[in-house]
Amino acid sequence: MDDVPHNLVAVATLVDAGCSVHMCYGGFEVDYNGETIYKGWQEQTSNLFQMSLVDDGTQRVVPETDPSEHDGSNGLVMSAIQWSVNSIYECQNREQLIKYYHASLGSHVKSTLQAAARAGYLQGCPGLDLDGINKYVAVEDATEMGHMTKTPAGVRSTTTKSNRGRTAKDLHHSERLDAAKDALTLPEQEPGNKKTKRVFMTVKLADGFIASDQTGAYPRTSHRGYKYICVFYIYDANSIKGIAVKSRHSSELLRAYQEIYKWCEVRGFKPELHRMDNETSGEVEDFIASQQTNLQYSPPGRHCAPAEKAVQTYKSCFKSVTASLPSTFPISYWCHLLE
Repeated sequence: MDDVPHNLVAVATLVDAGCSVHMCYGGFEVDYNGETIYKGWQEQTSNLFQMSLVDDGTQRVVPETDPSEHDGSNGLVMSAIQWSVNSIYECQNREQLIKYYHASLGSHVKSTLQAAARAGYLQGCPGLDLDGINKYVAVEDATEMGHMTKTPAGVRSTTTKSNRGRTAKDLHHSERLDAAKDALTLPEQEPGNKKTKRVFMTVKLADGFIASDQTGAYPRTSHRGYKYICVFYIYDANSIKGIAVKSRHSSELLRAYQEIYKWCEVRGFKPELHRMDNETSGEVEDFIASQQTNLQYSPPGRHCAPAEKAVQTYKSCFKSVTASLPSTFPISYWCHLLE
């Protein structure tokens, strides 16, 4: 083609080689074995998808710099970024501005935004103040998608049922109740039985505390091959962070733990106590020990309460975030929302 001065690459050739090609508005990605090896953009004038084939000595062709930093004269300008950004200056009144902020922040519940405004966390959002939140933020559909956690009324009724017309409890049922009551009764101290064990307890300040747990499989595997989310609760930072993992294999869990410890170190937090369930591996234990962090497991048959609460909160917020996305958003790109 005379009007196309570049080489053409057939998508069928990439698919036959075992790659997966994901095209979206403004660009595309080529993955191989769950790892992105090519990234490209859509040229504005010809609407053709392009990618740089400059040999940098590696097996990838993924630009290390942001596409917007490239020189516009060589055609490496992702003008689609400007198309996809909804500028706040397009809002015609304050109500639209507040609703835009609400959806951009993940459609959290009203009380969460009110607490953030009182603490001064929303100073970077001009126009989003406590008065505007109280006046314009309502219960949106996206908010209900993730925060409908209230127990329905009437599930556990306190009204005593009438025994009229019912048969009396049989002897077997009464014996079972008596046996259960006897099992819960503490035995009396036997005469002459001296105490041989003593239990000592102390209170310790929970500084440098971190808890972790894994969620169940996400309904849709991401285009990078991720299926689960490893959730971490950092006490000092009062933050909940999720790391996408491809499986529950020890190598994937180790990668998530290394990433979260590096995240804490960069921000000045040093974990001193790590609590988790019994689902772990020797590699993870060795890594936590190498960080001079004490490890504490939950008792058998019980879950780590801080981690379980963090997973519940994280799921609620993530559901609202995905419900706030436009209908054209490819759901297989959910792993990018964690970055």
